[in-house]
Amino acid sequence: MRLHLLAAAVGLTLALAGCASSGGLHPDGTPIDPSSLQAGRSLAHVPSDAAWPQADWWTGLGDPQLDALIAEALHDNPSLPSPMRALAGRRPWPASPRPRAGRA
Repeated sequence: MRLHLLAAAVGLTLALAGCASSGGLHPDGTPIDPSSLQAGRSLAHVPSDAAWPQADWWTGLGDPQLDALIAEALHDNPSLPSPMRALAGRRPWPASPRPRAGRA
C-alpha cells in the first residue's frame, strides 16, 4: 500500500512539473553604468569625519560582564605574531617527494 502511495505521489509530481512553463519569463532589468549613479549627491548628508572604532570600543557600553569576558578572551588567546614566531623555521608537515605524472 505504501509503495502505491509513493508511486502516486511521484507520478503526480512529475505530471505537475511537466505542466510548468518558463515561457514569458525574462529579466526586465538593464545594467546601469556605475559612473551615472552620482554617489556624492546620495551620500552628502553622511559625515565624512567618522573615526575608526577604538581598540576597546566595548567599554563604551558600560557592561562589566562584557568587559570581563573580553579581558579573559584576550588573555587566553595569543596574538597572531606569537604562533608565527613559534613556527618560524619549522615545517608543520613531513617532507615528502612530489608525485610525478606517468610513474606508477
